[in-house]
Order: sequence, then structure tokens, then C-alpha cells
Amino acid sequence: MTTRTQPLVWTHETVSFKNFTSDAAPLEEGVTATYDLDPEHQRDVVHSNAWQAQVVDTALTFGTIPTVYFHTRLNSDGISIKESLDGKQRCMSVVNFLRGAYSMALPQFGHPKPVKFHQLERRHQQQVEDCKLDIKICTQELTPQEIKKFFNRAQQTKKTTTGEFLNSCTSSWRKEAYKRSRDRIAPFLDRIGGDGARHAHLEMFARIWYAFESYGHPEGARAFFTTPKKLQAFWEAPAPTEDSVDAFMASLKIIDVIGQVGVPGISAHATYVPIYRYILEYGYSDGQLDNAEVTSLARLVTQPNVFNHVNGNHDAAQQRFNTLCLRLGKN
Repeated sequence: MTTRTQPLVWTHETVSFKNFTSDAAPLEEGVTATYDLDPEHQRDVVHSNAWQAQVVDTALTFGTIPTVYFHTRLNSDGISIKESLDGKQRCMSVVNFLRGAYSMALPQFGHPKPVKFHQLERRHQQQVEDCKLDIKICTQELTPQEIKKFFNRAQQTKKTTTGEFLNSCTSSWRKEAYKRSRDRIAPFLDRIGGDGARHAHLEMFARIWYAFESYGHPEGARAFFTTPKKLQAFWEAPAPTEDSVDAFMASLKIIDVIGQVGVPGISAHATYVPIYRYILEYGYSDGQLDNAEVTSLARLVTQPNVFNHVNGNHDAAQQRFNTLCLRLGKN
């Protein structure tokens, strides 16, 4: 990472909810937005309508909401735009309400039951529109490494999922591989757990890839499941050989098999990753599945209480792998 010789320069602006909403993407086709709230490193809207309504209520009570952060970059047309770094959830709460995406109770305006913005009297709409958004804007464009570091530091007081952090690594070649294969594997990932929210699929994909590359590792089977910190380091590591990447992509057919098995709903990562690793080790060779081995596995894991009585998440993955090996005669 190149070290800047001069500190980043930040400016401050205060924008009304009305003006911010009119300049925030997405806008009608052909219109360039001033504010980009959906850059690659940012998570999707993850909060409920009730949470979003609290943001608007805070603004109506105090006139503003906590500061949000953007940096400046040029888009593909060479136009300077402001791209969200932190505070997207608060910004989208405002935009979504003014654009009618959710309703909220506004007893101070005579609406004890939820209403949408367009249902308010014009004078009350203006009170909402006149609330202020405090924005700090970096006048330079941050590098992918700086974005990741800023995002991580900004989230330290919030609970950020591993998948969200992996998504913030905009320069990761593994992330690019995930994006290329996402349409093909998303239905399979949906079946084995996680709904794609907060980048749950991305974390599952990363853990499966880690399990694949750890196969044959000197530490043996114990290396297949790791901590979030080590998973992040793995995600950013240099690319292995092209043959290795192709072999991993071919092994993703195992995910479909796991989805068809119908494992009882237990912690997804600590259940499905050991199952993937077991099939990889004992039921998959030269790109082909061993149907007899997969059938035996399916018969076992659909029995009740097979994975009961395990400890924390990382121990659970190893214990479940050991259970499969023991019950299927691999020890």
C-alpha cells in the first residue's frame, strides 16, 4: 500500500433531506447522481423499517442525524461524484422515507398510525425535507486499501459481519471470482443456509474456498475451518495457480449436492463447511462425485441429533467433521 505524503483533506457540508434525496442514486435513467450510496464496498440496507423510522424521528426531534462520510471520485464518464464511506444506512433511511419506501407513525403531525411521506400535509412534508444531513467529504479519492481500513475502523463500534468485511476488500481477486460465479452458485447457497443479506453468501463462499485450499495442508483436516481474522488474510492473499482456481470452481458442484441432502437447520458455517470438506476428501475425485459415498453421507446427516452436543463455532466445525469420519468409518 502506497503511503500518502500529505494528509487527506476533508470538507464539511450541510444538506437538507430534500436536496440530498433529489441528488442520491438511483435516479432516473440518464441522470447522474451527486451521491452514490451503493458502492461495491458498502453493505446492502440491513435494518428494518422501524430502525429507519427512528433515524427520521431523530432528525425531526433534533434537526439532524449523526455525521455521514463520503469521498470524491470520478465515475466512468469522468464526472466527479461523492461515494459513501460510512453512514449509508442512515442516508438510505432518509431517502427511502421521502421516496415512499416505508411508512412510520408521526403523532406530532396527527398520525399515530404509520403513514407514508406523500400522505402528509405539505407543511409537514416541508418539516421533514428541511431536516439537515451533516456530511464530511474527503476531497481526494481513497484507494481500495484506504476504503477497507476506513470502513473497518468506522464499524468498530458496530457489529459488522465477516461477509461485510470481505466485501469491503475491493481489490481482492477472490472477490472478483465470487462475482463471476455468483449467479451460478447463489441458488445453491440459498438452499444450504444464509439469505444473501449482509453478504452471508460471500462468507460461505470464502469459507468453502478456504476448506478447499487447506485440503492436503500439513496441518491436515484441522486446517479447514478458521477464524474471521485468518479468513480475511486468506481472502487478500496472492492468487494461487490458475489450475488451482479452476479446480476449486469445478468442486462447487458439491454445494448443490449438500443443498439436495436437506441437512437440519443448524449453524450454517459450522455445519455445511465440514460436510463440504468431507465430500471433498472422501466422495470427490478428479472432478467426479462418488455417488455411493454421498448417499451414505446423506443418510447419516439427515438423522436426528447427529450433530448435537458441540461447543463453540470453531470447535463445532471440527467436531462435526470428526463425527462424520467416525460414523462413516473413516477413522
